[in-house]
Amino acid sequence: MVGFVSPDREAIVTVTVASAQDVDPAAFAAEMAQGLGGSDIMEEDGVYSFAFGDNGVTVVHVAGTDLRVISIIGGHPALEGLIDSIEWR
Repeated sequence: MVGFVSPDREAIVTVTVASAQDVDPAAFAAEMAQGLGGSDIMEEDGVYSFAFGDNGVTVVHVAGTDLRVISIIGGHPALEGLIDSIEWR
């Protein structure tokens, strides 16, 4: 897990990669959403997302053997560039 916090603490991004073995990404996302008091799960092409709090969003998907989870809370001008710069290896 890696976390990024903007200098003004207005935005937080966490990136988590774990083993996808025996993990159903839809069920995982639903459990996270329930724990965070989030919205209903939205699915598009095997990518599951939900909103939570005033301005949070989480995206869950599986790629190969990896379960990948990105959570974003808040906003910052550099946020889009940070998200675009993430390279999965």
